[in-house]
Amino acid sequence: MFNRLLTLYPNAFITDSVSGHLSAEYHCFSDGTGSWLCIPKKDLCKKELELLRTLYPENSHPFIDSQKNILARKWRDFLFQNGSIPVDEEKVFRTICFQYTGTKTDNQEFEAAIRGFFSDDVIVIWLSETRGVIVEEKKGNLLTEENFVSIVNTFESDFFINIYLYPGKFRSLSEQFAKIFQQDFQFFTKGIKLLLKERIITFEKVFPVLLAEKLDPQLKEILTGTLLPILKDDHDILATVKLFIENNLNTSLTAKKLYIHRNTLQYRIEKFIEKTGINLKDFYGAFTVYLACLLTEINDI
Repeated sequence: MFNRLLTLYPNAFITDSVSGHLSAEYHCFSDGTGSWLCIPKKDLCKKELELLRTLYPENSHPFIDSQKNILARKWRDFLFQNGSIPVDEEKVFRTICFQYTGTKTDNQEFEAAIRGFFSDDVIVIWLSETRGVIVEEKKGNLLTEENFVSIVNTFESDFFINIYLYPGKFRSLSEQFAKIFQQDFQFFTKGIKLLLKERIITFEKVFPVLLAEKLDPQLKEILTGTLLPILKDDHDILATVKLFIENNLNTSLTAKKLYIHRNTLQYRIEKFIEKTGINLKDFYGAFTVYLACLLTEINDI
């Protein structure tokens, strides 16, 4: 398609990298394979530009340099196409998968905001217009879960989008790194579908849901017959019990997150214990109940 467009724009050309100088004088469009079609800005009218932006991602900001583009391609090949390890040094990295829904955001503005939270040298790999992977080297101050909450809140308020993040674990680079990433990417994709209320998705959050989903039909039937009728009859109790367990049985924190008084929370917990005879402060009881809560949510999806 790029070759056909060259016949329409004689002053255009195709390149494998985009520098700040090019971005200043050309509109540069990517075909997703590492090639860029660069068309002089003076040769495009407004309607033509809008059409090309609809068809191809554009790099129109000078701060995205060619070295980052080249390194991003190496990382993409390594993570998705069995490519070679992208850097020679023995360093430690992690990946953060992201995806958003809502108003379409300019990719370069998105990257600039990302670097405001991480560092300017993080690698951002775009897999589609709204999904990608951040590659972060382990150095300096590391982001905590509270920092990721801040990222979510900032993007949702500034860009008017719902963003989902999956922070991976820091690991040394090896061939195993890419295999583990592939597993994480699958967990992330599953998590978005199954953890509807979560914005920060982790392996620890996804795995219990997958376990509940893959339960043997006979075990599901036993769990359904024992607990699910009780949980389905009272959605307030379901939400309360699940959040209570997720917050390590912390009454004050759970009440705060539910915007209810501690006495109201205590009443709901006691009501649940009375109906089921299960003590939530017992590990085995809490584990069983949590699986039942997850199974209920999966059935409601």
